[in-house]
Amino acid sequence: MRRVNFYDDLVRDIRYAARTLARNPTFTFAALLALALGIGANTAVFSVVNAVLLQPLPYADPGRLVMIFNSFSHQGTSRSGASLADFLDWKARSHSFQMLDAFEFNRFSNGRFTLTGDADPEEVIGLSVTSTFFETLGVHPLLGRTFARDEDQPLRTPTVVLSERLWRRRYHSNPNVLGEAVVLNGRPHTIIGVVPDSFEFFQRDVEAWAVLTLNPPSRRGPFFLRGIARLKPGVSLQQASAEMDRIAHEIEQSNPSDYKTGLRIPVVSLRETVVGDIRPLLWVLSGAVVLVFLIAVSNVANLMLARSTARQREIAIRLSIGAARGPLVRQFMTESLMLSLASGGIGVALACWGVGALRWLAPPSLPRLNEIAIDTPVLVFTLLASMASAVLFGLMPALWASRCAPGEAMKQGGRGSEARERGRARGALVVAQVTFSVLLLIGAGLLIRSFSLLGRVDPGFRVPATHVLTMFVSPSGLHFDKNPKGFLFTGTSFWNMFAPFPVS
Repeated sequence: MRRVNFYDDLVRDIRYAARTLARNPTFTFAALLALALGIGANTAVFSVVNAVLLQPLPYADPGRLVMIFNSFSHQGTSRSGASLADFLDWKARSHSFQMLDAFEFNRFSNGRFTLTGDADPEEVIGLSVTSTFFETLGVHPLLGRTFARDEDQPLRTPTVVLSERLWRRRYHSNPNVLGEAVVLNGRPHTIIGVVPDSFEFFQRDVEAWAVLTLNPPSRRGPFFLRGIARLKPGVSLQQASAEMDRIAHEIEQSNPSDYKTGLRIPVVSLRETVVGDIRPLLWVLSGAVVLVFLIAVSNVANLMLARSTARQREIAIRLSIGAARGPLVRQFMTESLMLSLASGGIGVALACWGVGALRWLAPPSLPRLNEIAIDTPVLVFTLLASMASAVLFGLMPALWASRCAPGEAMKQGGRGSEARERGRARGALVVAQVTFSVLLLIGAGLLIRSFSLLGRVDPGFRVPATHVLTMFVSPSGLHFDKNPKGFLFTGTSFWNMFAPFPVS
């Protein structure tokens, strides 16, 4: 019977709350608008934080994946590239890694392959990787296979793995593409597999992965490789870092003419490499939208207090004819919960629009952009935020309304201690709103000042920025390797000028 009465009371409270809100469309619209904007902003930002910072990386056992770099004392904490000779030393001397691979990040070729030999020439974004690269990350092909373990050895036929996007666009999803020969940067390659578009590493727009042939190096350089490795079970990041620093000291001692500036080999978790630079910005943005949410809640709480004051006579009459204070508080909280849940639904719609706009406007450097979505964790967050807002803006007015003294409230123009308490509460909410607004303005002002200072950085030349143009020349292919004449920089003399050259 108690359960039946609870459901009957709940249905009655919902119906009464709906009628009450419908009779006050101005109040209802203002409350819905304020809460929807606050909840929608928090939902949109949380979807980014959830995808970028909270969700695990989309690889097998991502907690054991690390990135390996070279670092030189004159560069501070910057992470530079390694040479092929460095990578081979890492493989031969290290014992902390279950698998160790390298990929080429060449700032001068901009990671581009000229694809010819089977259709119209096309320039695609690509990476050259060692043979167990996909195995290290735990990636399974959509079609065919990935590289075999010895496929990066000298004298093997070079092979290439395509992205699903390139396979569908250039080859029209033809499964018979496996085994076909293509030419990448003037070198014949054989297509052996296709990986799904859900796979993303280092750059979102990579469409081809060519095997990086480990030809015996004749010198140190060029420095265009970065390491990707999987730690052995039980090996910590600190242990791997200590071992690699020992190896760095050995390499430096063995090659004093190539390393004169204090070589180190940092080992950094893959997650830190992917999201490390963006993490502070996202937390600052999260703090800003939380302040917006609190401002919205305090606005609605003020509206609820004013509304409870206007309903004093109604409340007094209900109390005087025997209404209990508990059901009265429940009635007010039902109205607050209906408002907050409706605002949450509108906020989710606004967040969906905001996420779509973010994907369109976001810079290419934003990591894990394709994983940002309004998914189940985000919806749960929105539900919790809606319920929390109902408690924050609804509980205090409900409790004060239930404490109404019927005799005093029935007097026209009566002013008592309860009215003074409501006045003090409204004053406290106004102070909170002003405080949150000032914090937001201070943060916005600091960001604007930082942007202004960036615009006044001395670039070292006096030509107006609008008169300066840049161009990118990425020579590739056998012709340029064999004929370094002219304005195109290729060959040993070029690398002797710049090696070791940082790639970040």
